[in-house]
Amino acid sequence: AREIQLGTLPESMPQIPGYEVAGISRPASETGGDSFDAFTAPSGVLVLLLADATRHGLGPALSVTQVRSMLRVSSRLGSGLDETFRNINDQLSEDLQPHRFVTAFLGFLDPESHRLRYHAAGQGPLFHVRHRSRTTDRLRATFMPLGILPLQNMVPAHEVVLETGDLFALVTDGVFEATTPDGEEFGEERVQEILLASEGLSCSDVVTQILEAVDEFTGDLPQDDDITIVLVRRTQD
Repeated sequence: AREIQLGTLPESMPQIPGYEVAGISRPASETGGDSFDAFTAPSGVLVLLLADATRHGLGPALSVTQVRSMLRVSSRLGSGLDETFRNINDQLSEDLQPHRFVTAFLGFLDPESHRLRYHAAGQGPLFHVRHRSRTTDRLRATFMPLGILPLQNMVPAHEVVLETGDLFALVTDGVFEATTPDGEEFGEERVQEILLASEGLSCSDVVTQILEAVDEFTGDLPQDDDITIVLVRRTQD
C-alpha cells in the first residue's frame, strides 16, 4: 500500500518558465492521509493539489489517492477548475462514510497572466508571501471540506495574482500541530517566519528548512501526523 501511494506522488516537479515548484509528503506511518500533485494540464495551466484526509493510515490513504486520481482524469477530459472541484466533492460525498472527509486545496495557475484561481476546501492557512512588500497574507479556507455534502450551488473560486518573487505555500496541519514533549505546538507563526526569510533560496531548500525546523522542535518525539508541503514561486517576469 505504501509503494502504491508513493507511486502516485510526482516523481519531479513541472518545469514552467518563470516559476519554481517543490513539494514533499512525509507520512506518519506506512501510509498517509496526505497527498499532493503538481502537473501541467493540456490547457497549459499549472494544476496544484494538496489533500489531507481525516486521520492517517490505510483508509485515509485510499481517500486522498482517490482525490488525486479523479483530478488526473478530470484533467485528461479537459475539465475546468469549478467542474473538477464539484465532481470530486460530489463523488466523495457518495463514497465516504459519515464523519469522514478530505480537506484540500485545488488551484489552477495560469503562467501567462500569473493568476492563481483556487478552492480551499477546509484547507488553511494558505500563505502568500509578497516579495515587494515583504509581507505575508494568511488566507483561510473558502469552502467546507470535501465529501461532507453534495454541492447544490457552485461557490466562486478565489484568486490571487503572483508578482515576481512572490511565494505561495500550502502546508498541512502535521506541521502546525507538531508538538514539543511539553505540548507546545509549532504553529503558524514559525512557518511564516521561515517563508519570509526564504529570499534567495530555492523552493526545495525552503521545504527542507521547514522539515528540519519541525524535527528540531519536536526532538525525539515520533512524528504524530502526516506532513505535506507544496511551494510555488514566481521567479521572473
